[in-house]
Amino acid sequence: MPLIRRLPLWFRYVVTFAVAAVLFIALVHYVTKNTAPLQAPPQAPNAGQLSQEQHQDRIVVEQQQAPHRLRVPAATPPVAAARAVAAYMAYEVAHGFIAGPVDGQASCHGSGSGARIALTCNIHAGSRITRLRYPFDVVVVPSTGEVTYCQVVTPPIPSLRVPVSPACR
Repeated sequence: MPLIRRLPLWFRYVVTFAVAAVLFIALVHYVTKNTAPLQAPPQAPNAGQLSQEQHQDRIVVEQQQAPHRLRVPAATPPVAAARAVAAYMAYEVAHGFIAGPVDGQASCHGSGSGARIALTCNIHAGSRITRLRYPFDVVVVPSTGEVTYCQVVTPPIPSLRVPVSPACR
């Protein structure tokens, strides 16, 4: 009869649980030694920092939505608006302000007739993965060929909504 069978049953259980306990303690010790320490979570910004960031965000949005003017040779208002927006976007892509390339021409639609015609234009830029739509509010004065356009920017925080300049409405 093997030696293990001659030992009492309670002793076999004690040895089994003792070996399991030693293995468990060794595992806990190994994991504790080989785990990177936890870093403290970042602290929430205080009210002063938040108001300063919101003020800076507002300034950036106002700068992006500033009205731009361009004279376009005689063309129908939608074509003139599309040319102005495409030229602006080409400049932004060329100088690295917006990820390019620009996808085709701007699509402009709107209504009105007379001295000032208000239009809304959309143009897309970026790669297939990061393709973004850039909306513009455009006013065309057909008699002078002057186009005034403003990029419509969605602010990072919805409560910072900055109205588009009246020159573009």
